[in-house]
Amino acid sequence: MIRILNAEIYKLKKSKSFYICSIVMICFVLLLYGLLYLADSIQKGTVENGTGGFFFVANGEGAKGGATIFESFSLMEALRQIFAGSMLSCMLAIFVSIFVTGEYGSGMIKNVVGKGCSRSAIYLSKLFMAQVASLCIAFAGILPTLLLGRVFLGAQAFDGGFWHDFMIYTGLQLAIMAATSAIFMLVSEVCRTPAAGISINIGMIIFSLLFINGLDVLFAKNGFSLSDIWPIGQTERLPLNGFTSGMVIQNLLVAAAWFLAAASFGVWHFSKTDVK
Repeated sequence: MIRILNAEIYKLKKSKSFYICSIVMICFVLLLYGLLYLADSIQKGTVENGTGGFFFVANGEGAKGGATIFESFSLMEALRQIFAGSMLSCMLAIFVSIFVTGEYGSGMIKNVVGKGCSRSAIYLSKLFMAQVASLCIAFAGILPTLLLGRVFLGAQAFDGGFWHDFMIYTGLQLAIMAATSAIFMLVSEVCRTPAAGISINIGMIIFSLLFINGLDVLFAKNGFSLSDIWPIGQTERLPLNGFTSGMVIQNLLVAAAWFLAAASFGVWHFSKTDVK
């Protein structure tokens, strides 16, 4: 098991997709704050409206009586852009798909299995490293968000109950992310080709919410919501504050259930399917 983990660590260090996805997350945060800064400057009148093809429409109060963009924007809302949007999910889907299926294309996985290593150990080792890499990609978005928030929003952005809300919100989102990464790995292992893995995983991110939201409408009268038990739906529905113990436990249980289900089925499928 240790030898397999060391091999997976080496593969992760050599993985171009890991570094590219991390850089994309950093660029996304830079773009987010850049657009906010441009809108804030236009609202204040320091930059002409329409600069760079970007037009700002005031809410009726403008910069005179109302708050500026940065004054009305919070760090928690910036973090929501990281987790609740599709950017992080898409980066994880792309990375996990390439990380898992790359060995099938090169034939390396066949050599590893041929050495007599336990298939469950092989799958779980790769799942563990995929989780570690997903965590690093997520923090490639979280840390710049906090640092640039200090620059643009000031120290007051961290006042009040920010750290309390940050710890709970981020912790829940990372737990949900672990479940979605396990699902991405399961899909990639079943497909075993990069194109199919990426296409199905990204398609699942985009279209599953439309499908589940439609079912939520049908079951609305019964008080049942499928979005509450679907990890990708959880990321968008999670509030920024006002957490209750029941809400936290429910989200953790759903994330744990999906993670264990995806990991168990992945181990079973990898153990029972021939490696070509």
